Amino acid sequence: MTVGTRLAILRLVRGWNQDELARRAGIRAGTISDYERGKMVPGVVALQRLLDAMGYRFSDFDTVGNCLGKLGTVPPASDSGDLAEQIQEATKGLGEYVGRVLRLALVLLGRKQG
Repeated sequence: MTVGTRLAILRLVRGWNQDELARRAGIRAGTISDYERGKMVPGVVALQRLLDAMGYRFSDFDTVGNCLGKLGTVPPASDSGDLAEQIQEATKGLGEYVGRVLRLALVLLGRKQG
């Protein structure tokens, strides 16, 4: 899971667009776009600035990566209902925050495949 994808998910969980994050973090929106698309990788200072602006910690950033790794443990499903059930089973006990992250991840993955 790329740094940019995790940043995008955390931003979307906040309900912000790239312009809002840029304004709050004091970073150009084009730079955030480059991070999220994987054209650039933020350094530790820039990453901390982005996470601070969104009210997250580095551990939250790692949690997103770990949760998205769980998607790889979900076997193929015959339909979306089966997939939703299998994702719930694979992530049981991880909480509502994780559920929101996984739903957003699926949306992002669907956009990349579509």
